[in-house]
Amino acid sequence: MIKRINRLIVLILPLAYHFGKRSNVLVLNAVILAGVLSIVYLKHHSDVKLKPKFLNEIFAPELKFLFLCGVCFLSILFFNKIVAMNVMLFVILGNTLADVAKERYGRVGELVVFLYVGLSCSLFILFFPFVLDWRVALFGCFAGAIIRTINLPVNTDISVGFVSGIVMSLLLIPAFI
Repeated sequence: MIKRINRLIVLILPLAYHFGKRSNVLVLNAVILAGVLSIVYLKHHSDVKLKPKFLNEIFAPELKFLFLCGVCFLSILFFNKIVAMNVMLFVILGNTLADVAKERYGRVGELVVFLYVGLSCSLFILFFPFVLDWRVALFGCFAGAIIRTINLPVNTDISVGFVSGIVMSLLLIPAFI
């Protein structure tokens, strides 16, 4: 369970994006990606022993952590600010806590936790800037839950992030016409 909770380190990205500029958050994300890649290189391809020992486990499993950071980077790059923050919270909090619930409560518990966490994060964001309709967040959350149910052969973070982001972006188009 602890290995799944370490993904919450990436919560710094939506928080920084809420208060900072897009370019600064992209640089921060690139620095996190470079840090993970350098630790992976030192851990697996070099004879260097990492000290302190928690550095060996902080980004484990590394591939999933890299996908998580990559989805955050691409969501900032492709979606507007509020949709990108929703996507990042769906992926970071929703997927992480849903995976933890899946181990304990099974498939139904996983989907209930994802829907609850995703929707509550979206609604929490909505109370600060009133720019995204609650129905858009609801459909984005349901799209992410459906993708979690389908189990595509792509990484869960990537599939949930992009499908929910695309659904929210498409629902926002009529608002600007």
